[in-house]
Amino acid sequence: MFFMLIPALVEGVNARLAVLGDATAQPLALPDGLTDDALCALRGGAWRNPLAGHYLEIVGPAAVGAAEMEPVDGVVGCSAAATAAWLGPREPADPTHPSLRFLRRAQERGGGRVAAMTSLVFYERAWIAGNLATAGVPREVLAPLLKELPGDVGRSGAPTAPGFAYEAETSAIVLAALAHLGAPQEPAYLWQYDAGSHFMSTIPEHEPSTTTNAHILEALGCHLAGDPVDADRYRDAVARIATWLRDRRHPDGSWSDKWHASPYFATMRCAVALHRYASPDTADALRGSVAWLLEQQREDGSWGRWEGTAEETAYAVRTLLELAADAPSEEAAEAVQRGCAFLLEHGLNVERHPSLWIGKELYAPTHLVRAAVLGALLAARR
Repeated sequence: MFFMLIPALVEGVNARLAVLGDATAQPLALPDGLTDDALCALRGGAWRNPLAGHYLEIVGPAAVGAAEMEPVDGVVGCSAAATAAWLGPREPADPTHPSLRFLRRAQERGGGRVAAMTSLVFYERAWIAGNLATAGVPREVLAPLLKELPGDVGRSGAPTAPGFAYEAETSAIVLAALAHLGAPQEPAYLWQYDAGSHFMSTIPEHEPSTTTNAHILEALGCHLAGDPVDADRYRDAVARIATWLRDRRHPDGSWSDKWHASPYFATMRCAVALHRYASPDTADALRGSVAWLLEQQREDGSWGRWEGTAEETAYAVRTLLELAADAPSEEAAEAVQRGCAFLLEHGLNVERHPSLWIGKELYAPTHLVRAAVLGALLAARR
């Protein structure tokens, strides 16, 4: 997404500099290696893909009133900026227009500022349910989280929230959560994203995601556990994804991903999925991940890319609990204990967490972070 947003922002800044007429103000250049090719393609017609609804504000005049974009409760693409772009520069004559009311509410909630994303309700509910289910929370406690999710996800997929485009990552997260809660569906919807060596997050896709593939590996692995008729097809896909993920592990034992700034998030997703659903020959690679985690723990028991955070500590604790279960060690047990002590002191009553998630901006989905902390503590008690 940034490969289009940054050129659009640079273009906007340069246009304003030109209006100022200041000869000393030099236009901004694009960062090295970045072009405006994708932005030009978007404006040339690619914006008609439902995916573009979330970043409609960079499309230009064609976005105004575009029939291809259908607001949900007044919101276009789960985005205030996209909704404003769809409305256009002139305020609707009707003061009760749903989109206008949404924008005013969004500004009121943020004191004038608006979030880039207005909702991730389906992603959030399924992510939390799956995270806590695998930490040992009883199914009946988590069942209410799934009541408002899309119904036939196995065949039709799921968006991040109403108004978003349907995509593979959220669909896989929902399918895995359903399986963990005893309501599995065949993940047939995901086959359209099969790119051979790996699976795509969206169609089209600029850059593949390691964590999306980890989520899909989990969804396919859960389905295989039910011994389906076409098990060979699913086993083949699991093997291909596992190989692709192993090949993307960094030499130090970690993973990274385009949707999150922290390697601890990507490492948890990839390492845990490989441990649960890949073949035993993955064990050597995962031992390297355990060693990396043990080396990276801070003196106060936390983990973090820039500083120790509750979120990243929760991911590290969950990963160690999962991977070290096969070969328990005093060092890993002590690291988990120190990590949990940090979480108990710093992770349960924090109102604001660092913004580590990557979308149109860096953001911190509070409910997801709290669920990650709670899941780590509960898993450690099992």
